[in-house]
Amino acid sequence: MLVAPVDGAGARAGSVLTLHRGSSPAERPDGVPATLTLLHATEVRLRKTPDRAAYGLAARGVMPVSELHRGDLVEVKSPAEILATLDGGGDLEGLPFMPEMAAYCGRRFKVRARADKVCDTVSFTGSRRIPSVVLLDDLRCDGCAHGGCQSECRFFWKEAWLEKVSPDAAARPRFPESDRALLFERTARHVSSTGQVDGKEQILYRCQGTEVANYSQHLRTFDPRPYVRELASGDVSLTRFLRVMAKAAVIEPKRKLGLVPDVLTGNAGRSNSVEALDLQVGELVRVKSREEIIKTLTPKGTTSGLRFDHEMFAYCGRSFRVRARIRRCIHEVKRVMVELKTEAVILEGAACEGDCNPARWFCPRGIYPFWRECWLERMEPPRVAAGPRPPRVQRDSVQASEHRPMLSLSAQESGDCS
Repeated sequence: MLVAPVDGAGARAGSVLTLHRGSSPAERPDGVPATLTLLHATEVRLRKTPDRAAYGLAARGVMPVSELHRGDLVEVKSPAEILATLDGGGDLEGLPFMPEMAAYCGRRFKVRARADKVCDTVSFTGSRRIPSVVLLDDLRCDGCAHGGCQSECRFFWKEAWLEKVSPDAAARPRFPESDRALLFERTARHVSSTGQVDGKEQILYRCQGTEVANYSQHLRTFDPRPYVRELASGDVSLTRFLRVMAKAAVIEPKRKLGLVPDVLTGNAGRSNSVEALDLQVGELVRVKSREEIIKTLTPKGTTSGLRFDHEMFAYCGRSFRVRARIRRCIHEVKRVMVELKTEAVILEGAACEGDCNPARWFCPRGIYPFWRECWLERMEPPRVAAGPRPPRVQRDSVQASEHRPMLSLSAQESGDCS
């Protein structure tokens, strides 16, 4: 069988005609050589021209990418290939390629989820869809190009930056490390600028978190299609789907009627002392009970400026290791760096699951909430003895609603997760 290009009326650009080798010595009137005759008229068809590059990809185990799904094995493309997709601002369709992502070029990961339903932590419009974007394993930003931000947000990856591969596929050709450095440098140019915020000249940061509204599409809370898509894509199991939807069926009507509280509140005074445990990375802690935590909250729902989010109640009574101490993070609304006067911690494995809040149903971002030490209790003796220290009474200069939007949603976005 031979494949020859087809031109002329009725033929789509890039189509081909499939011809079969025959034995008749006669030459056809249309000029087709005698060695090419049609054996079966039913086998004459038009089809899309195969991409020559695709043959090379298939030869080394790379599969064409139509749409990636949970569990697919992918390889991050080379710095040169990724750089070729970016515009002058370092974006692809509005989504920034962050300098911290360059470290993963040439490496393989599994798709964790599609970004078909993610939360909006900037304007709090609810859930949003990011076209042609996935999250890989638990790859998170280390903030090295963003002023040392410690939020550890998961990266969004455009499918154009990835190649789907088979497990036994040959490794990609190595690229010069200078290419990685160039990608880092080119994208780092767009990370920060200066501007007026609250009457002061400050450094303004730009990342995937601050720009989410620019590259995503708003989803209506009561539109069933986004929820069905989560199940159909494989991002959500049937068991989880039924469990969360049963919860949503109760919370959403209450929210519409104004029966869901804006924030969780308590009666603690603003000047209440805050217990300092001086927890260190790796220490084992237990999250206190709901009742104990509510006692630490003010009528505005804060403890030293941080709010205890509804999603966090799912972790009450459970034990975790301290993942990191938090001193600074980017305020995603104002785009400035916030320095915490009272340090917080994040806990290994205690990330938002998107199962308890209308703004985050099935959200795969896995944002790490910040924890006050008075919400935790140490389960092991301190690794390093700490000297005597009086209770802290200072408050952060910026409320949680400003520096950690995920922890302080309005009544429109919050829900009950008891």
